[in-house]
Amino acid sequence: MPFRSPLAALLAAALLAGCASTAAPVAYEASASPAKAARFDSDLSHCRTRAEQAVGINGVKGATLTQASTRRGATEFVKEAVDSLVVGSRNAWSRARGAAAGEAAGTLAGVLLNWNEPDRVHREFVDRCLKERGHTVLGWR
Repeated sequence: MPFRSPLAALLAAALLAGCASTAAPVAYEASASPAKAARFDSDLSHCRTRAEQAVGINGVKGATLTQASTRRGATEFVKEAVDSLVVGSRNAWSRARGAAAGEAAGTLAGVLLNWNEPDRVHREFVDRCLKERGHTVLGWR
């Protein structure tokens, strides 16, 4: 069944693309042997669970993005309305509403694509937990 609106298609694609977190720590010793890789995977699962319980995966990000989206949408609305009025456009308000809607849709897509990506605090928690368990984290990918 084809989507009747581009926004519905965008939301569906964002939802499917954002179903699983893509960022994960990379450890030095994880590629040394299959046994070390299995131990790292087990420790990573444990540390991620502890981090989600202690600090969440991206607790601050949701509120911050909502506020930023509201500000950007309002700013785009005002900017486009003023620009349209200055040049004497007859459809100033429809252009302003379109700009605000476009900005809101872009921000929504960003939120949907990144909703489950770990923030800095979550990553730091996992890094420290893995270090306590004897792993050397090189970074995240």
